[in-house]
Amino acid sequence: MHITKLTTLLIAFITAAYEMISPVNAAGVIGVDCTSSTDPDVIAAGGFGQCDQTPDAMVVKFYKLGLCKEKPTYKDYSSCEFLFDNPNGKEVTLSTTSSDKLIEGRSVSVSEGSYKYAMLVISNTLGLKESLTFDNSIGAMNGSSGRYCRTNGNPHKDAPTSHSDGMFDCSSSATVSPRVSEVTYKGFWDPDFDENAAIAPGNMPFTTGLFDEVASADAKFDVILVSTEGSLASINTNLNAYGAPYASGDASRIWGVQTFTNPKKIDFNTTNLDLSFGIRDGIIVNFGQYCLNGGKCLEMSTISKFEFKITTN
Repeated sequence: MHITKLTTLLIAFITAAYEMISPVNAAGVIGVDCTSSTDPDVIAAGGFGQCDQTPDAMVVKFYKLGLCKEKPTYKDYSSCEFLFDNPNGKEVTLSTTSSDKLIEGRSVSVSEGSYKYAMLVISNTLGLKESLTFDNSIGAMNGSSGRYCRTNGNPHKDAPTSHSDGMFDCSSSATVSPRVSEVTYKGFWDPDFDENAAIAPGNMPFTTGLFDEVASADAKFDVILVSTEGSLASINTNLNAYGAPYASGDASRIWGVQTFTNPKKIDFNTTNLDLSFGIRDGIIVNFGQYCLNGGKCLEMSTISKFEFKITTN
């Protein structure tokens, strides 16, 4: 039956917060919002620093999006009814002002019942477009400088081989438009990793999955990297020029499932469904010391989360 009923579903995918080119164990500022007064020398005083920012846009390729009566696994989706299912995927651009439609031109049906879970499959490569404006001129990793910094189309690199690998260009022009830069995830930062101990079996910095992460008071989620649907990704750990670990491997998609404290009910009164996405504070901006002109500078940016909501009425 066609869907509606006032119901909100939320999934937040939390990714590696420390995938950067500066030393992992350096003292630095993290978990603060980026502002126009953000100063690289202050935020990265200990070697690196991070701030949270809402991107101009985020690009996500979806393969599956569904509701489930029983908790699915990355191998078994049999309890799920899919609102979107396309083996070729569909790329959607999300922004705070407007977003592409994931489902358009057709009605969607879901059986009556109680749905305690939602799941999706997306590409492990996501795009971001970002504009940053500062009170004072700052430097970028590639040597450019100015008050206005924009993503330049370079992909995120955990182990850059040149300052020109930086994701941002800074200039004195406020009219320069940002370009989409891609971020690819090959491993999630393991919260149990001991940064003060040697990397070894039993103490590895990356994991294929995060489990029972709190998304909100109403829900928690699991998120897993897969090589193909139904196959867990393999992860290799490498060290960049600063001795900081970064992941490589065969991951190609991100699979996620969210568990709701209060199951979402679909009944005969349900007739309509809306999908929306939230990207507020969805990226982490990295400042560090791998700078063409020395000192501290704007280095890279990475995606920390995005949220989707399903509203029925």
